[in-house]
Amino acid sequence: MWHLTLVFADIALHRRGPDELPASQFLFVSVLVSYLIVGLLSLLFSEPAERLLSINIFGLNLYLGYIGLIILETSLDVLFVWGTLKIFNHPKRFFQTATALFGVLALLGVIRIPVLVWIEAVREGGNEPTTGVFVYLALFLWTIDAAGFILAKATQNTYFVGVMIATGYVMVSFSLRDYMFPVTG
Repeated sequence: MWHLTLVFADIALHRRGPDELPASQFLFVSVLVSYLIVGLLSLLFSEPAERLLSINIFGLNLYLGYIGLIILETSLDVLFVWGTLKIFNHPKRFFQTATALFGVLALLGVIRIPVLVWIEAVREGGNEPTTGVFVYLALFLWTIDAAGFILAKATQNTYFVGVMIATGYVMVSFSLRDYMFPVTG
């Protein structure tokens, strides 16, 4: 497990590409489960509870909570990776690319959790968590950077194109999230 963590760290640091991972469905599912667990823990520390009480789909409110948000976002992420690879005519790279992406996202998510706790502790102390927010922003930008690198390698495009694809997806994802999980309070 530690070796796999180091591989994901190397991918996040642009030392290795997703092509160095095996095209294994088992590894993909294992990494996806890790990503889901890290995502749930991150949400517990970062999202206002009232935002996660219901989902709005075409005017119909469904109460799904944290699990619904995680399932929705993960499903969209999987579809995005598959669709991107299909558009660039590399669908056979799906398991390697998705494993690399979700592995790096899980790793960066584990790093992000203490930052979220730190930000919340500073807020509860009555102070502005400026430093923590900048660290969180750096992690967010690193996430886009790593996703762009992975997508560039998987689609055989330039790093710039990969980052633009990742940035566009993040913007669409945030818009969908705000639409489907509006702040009600």
